Amino acid sequence: MSLRSRLSTPDESGPAREDGHLVAVYRAKLLEEIDLAEMSSLAAAERRVRLERVLGHIISREGPVLSSAERSQLIRRVVDEALGLGVLEPLLADASITEIMVNGPDSIFVERAGRVEQLPLRFASHDQLMQTIERIVSTVNRRVDESNPMVDARLPTGERVNVIIPPLALTGPTLTIRRFPRAYTLPELIGLGSLDEQMLMLLAAFVRARFNVIVSGGTGSGKTTLLNALSGLIPSRERIITIEDSAELQLQQEHVIRLESRPRTSRARATSPSATWSATPSVCGPTASSSARSAAARPSTCSRRCRPVTTVPWPPSTRTRPRTPS
Repeated sequence: MSLRSRLSTPDESGPAREDGHLVAVYRAKLLEEIDLAEMSSLAAAERRVRLERVLGHIISREGPVLSSAERSQLIRRVVDEALGLGVLEPLLADASITEIMVNGPDSIFVERAGRVEQLPLRFASHDQLMQTIERIVSTVNRRVDESNPMVDARLPTGERVNVIIPPLALTGPTLTIRRFPRAYTLPELIGLGSLDEQMLMLLAAFVRARFNVIVSGGTGSGKTTLLNALSGLIPSRERIITIEDSAELQLQQEHVIRLESRPRTSRARATSPSATWSATPSVCGPTASSSARSAAARPSTCSRRCRPVTTVPWPPSTRTRPRTPS
């Protein structure tokens, strides 16, 4: 099997590990000659061009004899490892993929048009997968380790990320990347059959009347899509504040303040009951909440003009009784 085919479709563990080692070797050589920190002020495209040029010189000077296509494949793989997410970079560039599921270094699945398929791609090692995970979570000031083995994060381009590592993940680190579709308007949702005219009239009345609205549902059921569409009914004069675990809302108004939760520190857990609360994604103006995931019942005031709302665990226990909003 040629180097080109093994770089692009590593479908056997031996060649895959061999090519992964080759990529790791040239990544190390590249980082010996260039400081990525000094390039942080450059645009992403310019950083990539510069790394490709330097790496090309390294391969010409001391690398194996390669065809033009093989050389390009190797350079792309090495630069993807240095700047991006390695073997996942081509998948992120594929607009037809809506979800990427990594169940360990040797198991990568994707979802296209509602169909899940396994790809003949794999990480070179467990350590390489962990490096990719740590790179993702560090960009949003999160951390993942044995004391904090499950993390929600996002990529700079907006995709939502979920990471689970041992001891919670028994068979190794898992990584899920969900790409959100574009924001739909309410008329478009009607055209797609997601809503009908009567449902739209009811939801619009709720927003105009400034009702507190909870949008809930299972994974992939369209909570964010509906909430984005509903936000289009909020008057432009209103000040909107969003509070999310991982930022994913795509509101169309200009008068918006976006807030995102941060990891809890051990000190905060020990001294402040409020540090145990999980931020509930919500929209303040007319109030809308896409989930209720708090550890304990708590009142929250969305803005000066909103009524206080109490969020409670579900299902309620015998010790916790829902309180009626005042």
